[in-house]
Formats: sequence, structure tokens, C-alpha cells
Amino acid sequence: MSELIEFREAKDSFIAKDPHSPLTKEQKREFGGLSYYEEQRDLRLELQPEAYPEQETIEMQTSTGGVSRFIRSDKISFDADGESVQLTLYKDPESGDYFLPFADGTSGRETYGAGRYLDVQMLPDGKVLVDFNYAYNPYCASPLRRTGSTRPSAPAKRILTVRAMPSVQGVTVNGRRVWGC
Repeated sequence: MSELIEFREAKDSFIAKDPHSPLTKEQKREFGGLSYYEEQRDLRLELQPEAYPEQETIEMQTSTGGVSRFIRSDKISFDADGESVQLTLYKDPESGDYFLPFADGTSGRETYGAGRYLDVQMLPDGKVLVDFNYAYNPYCASPLRRTGSTRPSAPAKRILTVRAMPSVQGVTVNGRRVWGC
């Protein structure tokens, strides 16, 4: 079993069983697991981040009308389907973790319209691991969520025109497709 499959099974188990799941008890009983794209190894990228000269703190609008603060830290560059792409990495000022919100060619058709997220790992050699197979929809994107669930929306500038970023598609409950977590 691959690391990705184990990760996905653990995520589905968390959503279905954990007391901190975004689902209510009733929703957990109906939860049949998230729908995932097949793993694509070419979407696992080790990239050299390029620091922005001024690492300004920015506010991102959340799904509940509030704001979250992040440091506009670095940019990453790569090619996707023959298109040159640049995306911005944001750093959580409290944890120091990197966060990559993005929208792509699947947004609003196969995945949540406002975009998805990716937690980016810093590697010992100074590069970052950007594995789009682990991208996820925000919990607040799903009608199967607890009240008060919030997460920043993907900034409009971070939109990819390519359909090259698979991961979570959505969730099906009672035979009806709804956006996933």
C-alpha cells in the first residue's frame, strides 16, 4: 500500500469517526468516503522556493466572512502541461507551516469552485515538496460540515488554467455527489 493510500484512508477514517471531524453524528453515519483521483507521480515536485524580497503579512478572506493572516513568503515555478506556472507560498506566522491555496482547471467542475489547498513541506536541502496528490478541498466547501467551519479562500491570482492537479474530488452521500473536505 502506498503512503498516499494510507494517508487517504486515515483522512476518511478521521472524517467518519473522529470527534473533531467536520461532520455531525448524522452526517458521519451517511459518509461513504471521499472520491479521489488516481495518484499521478509526476505531480510530486521538489522545487526551489524563491523568497519575496518583502515578506508582507496579508489577510485572506475566509468562507465565514472573517480574515486569516499569512505571510506572503515565497514563490515557486514549474511547468504543467507545457505551461509555465508560478504560485505563491504563504507561511502561517504562528506555526511557520507553508500553505498553498490554488484553483485549477477542475475548479467548479470536478472540485470545489473556490479552490483547494495544499500543505507544503520544507525539505532539508532548502527545497519544498509540493505534492498535488495531497491537495484537499476546505471543510467549509462541503454541505456536510459543522457550523463555524472556516478557512481562507484561494486568492484569485493563484488560478491555474491547466487541469493538472488531482487529489480529492468530493464526497457522495446517499448516492448524491457533494463537495468534499
